[in-house]
Amino acid sequence: MEQRFHMRLAAKQTIDGETQALLMETTALFTGTPERYELRYRDEGGDLHGVKNILRVEAGKSVTLLRSGEYATHLIIEKGIRHLSQYSTPYGAMMIGVSGTDLRSDVTQHGGSLMFRYCTDVELTPIGEFEFHITLS
Repeated sequence: MEQRFHMRLAAKQTIDGETQALLMETTALFTGTPERYELRYRDEGGDLHGVKNILRVEAGKSVTLLRSGEYATHLIIEKGIRHLSQYSTPYGAMMIGVSGTDLRSDVTQHGGSLMFRYCTDVELTPIGEFEFHITLS
């Protein structure tokens, strides 16, 4: 089943002790079931303006973030597990460690919310902490 939702994304990142917040509203395309679904959307502002995003969610288990364009990314966020992921920027690509710390989803075909948190590192040196809250209505 495919459905369009109004999506509100509130994100927070803390890097080197500095916290930045982002609030974005856009349209997301939902496909799947509450246990396994995909959200497709484009970033509407900032450095990621126009970047295509796909979130693949296995409720209660993992979130995979795929980005295309200048900021091509393939991050796997799974609570309690560290995954190595490719992260690209206009300045070059790097391999980062991604460790999921929390994941909650109550998304259905009628809307709901998704929250996930993760930490990143390069060669086990901590880089930042990230938190996403997504609401679909």
